[in-house]
Amino acid sequence: MSDEKENVPVRPRPRPVIVEVVQRDGKSVLCAWMEGDQYRRAYVPANKLKGNEVDAADLEKCPAYGVDWAKKFNLPASDVLANELRRQNIWTADDFKRGVASVRAAIMRVLINPLVDELIKEL
Repeated sequence: MSDEKENVPVRPRPRPVIVEVVQRDGKSVLCAWMEGDQYRRAYVPANKLKGNEVDAADLEKCPAYGVDWAKKFNLPASDVLANELRRQNIWTADDFKRGVASVRAAIMRVLINPLVDELIKEL
């Protein structure tokens, strides 16, 4: 008899992500969550939602919600601006059109204000 354990592959434990349900639509649920400091939303199959948790592996397979703002802007800080727009609840083209004041404020906060602050230091 051997003291060695059989090499049985260990299944990784599901890693739950806490989400907020934004909207229920039949068999799918629009969920929001934070991934680090990034705002995220995706449509999740309703049967994958356990209370307010979704397994991270399942969440990765879900279609993202909204416009990929970082791809829309060709700027050095596109990802920062995209996250600020999402923070301001600007997810879709309709959100963008209805929230022009919030869009302008986000652009000011992310792009213009840091530039002005830097110039003030130099002058």
